Amino acid sequence: MVASLEGRTPLVGRARELDVLTSALDSAKSGRGSVHMVTGEGGVGKSRLTVVVHELASSRGFAVVTGRAFPVETGIPYALFADAFVPLLRDMPTATLQTLTRGGASEIAMLFPALRTDAAPPRVGDAAELKPRLLDSFGQLVQRLARKEPLLVVLENLQWADPSSFDLLHFVSRTADAHPLVLLCTYNEAQRETNPMLRATEQSLISLGRLERHLLPPLTIEETTELVTLQFNVAAPVVEDFVRLLHDRTRGNPFFIEETLKALVQSERLHRDGERWLGWETEHLALPTSIRDALRARYDRLSPTAQDVVILAAVVGTTVPHALIEAMAEVDQPVLLAAVDELLRERVFVESPGDGVLAYEFMHPLMQEMLYAEIARARVRALHAQIADSLEGLYGATATDHADELAVHFLRAESPAQSDRACRYA
Repeated sequence: MVASLEGRTPLVGRARELDVLTSALDSAKSGRGSVHMVTGEGGVGKSRLTVVVHELASSRGFAVVTGRAFPVETGIPYALFADAFVPLLRDMPTATLQTLTRGGASEIAMLFPALRTDAAPPRVGDAAELKPRLLDSFGQLVQRLARKEPLLVVLENLQWADPSSFDLLHFVSRTADAHPLVLLCTYNEAQRETNPMLRATEQSLISLGRLERHLLPPLTIEETTELVTLQFNVAAPVVEDFVRLLHDRTRGNPFFIEETLKALVQSERLHRDGERWLGWETEHLALPTSIRDALRARYDRLSPTAQDVVILAAVVGTTVPHALIEAMAEVDQPVLLAAVDELLRERVFVESPGDGVLAYEFMHPLMQEMLYAEIARARVRALHAQIADSLEGLYGATATDHADELAVHFLRAESPAQSDRACRYA
């Protein structure tokens, strides 16, 4: 029987954020609400943190509603809040809903059409007055729900939220501090720039002093060690080399760490011997399908030019000089620079802290590994040949100083026309 990991992966490296959010729950019980946005790269643990806060809130007597935005629903008005509140309101007795809305159930039904019934037809009225009336009706409903019992509203994936949901979020957030209410939102930092309403809402609430923002960093190697030792009940010295390999490969991304550990257990490369886990001497970590799918989703949302640049970089290696990209690009410089900006913004590239030469590194080496493995062999050979020629031209008289780098590309090109240079650099 294949072993499996027991329980959830321990939450480590988030003590500061958890302390702040726990204090926010305690303050809300005293009537002083707050609004929080948790952000970071995909897989950094935003949802994991909200689950823990959800559990803490429930144990403190809070009502909790959770809504998630989805990319296929960005055109549906108020979809994010509908996902959070419709299940609660649908199960509520009609008389209770009428009392909480002070007779404004028809306005709530206009916000969330799933709640409409023949007994509560929508009242349209003057279009110029409609939106303020809807916002006010919902705001009053949330406040009364919170007065009935403290309320935690979790709203995830704001990067995909529709504009009307941001209107509602801003309206409710402005007065949250006067009620037993906590709004806890999450979004992917890499996609912030693609949603102007997200940026505008965040900036406005910060300027009003109504929002606290929490940027979750990747785990340090010490935190990764803590996670592994807690998960497997093993001493830190036993897993020191393994953790170093794991952290280098995942760059401290909690999702990548968790999925890698699951794959190692599933394949029995990490396995039990009684109460002990063995297999820590492994020197190769395979790429699990779950991580491959997550990285593929990042690649798929890039523009065609950015995809071409990142494929080139994947063949070059984990670090690619800007001059090489310029030499090989088949687009005008403004288009190329826009593609590079996109890759930096999407956290596919980070600028390399090199020796004064402008270059880029993959934020996650796993992205480079995945893309390189998926490129057809003929294309890989052709790209290696082009890279070798371009690098040789860029290095000029100092090419032999880079013989190791050039040899790799000339040899992998497998080109008879380049065999002499392949041998020379090798």
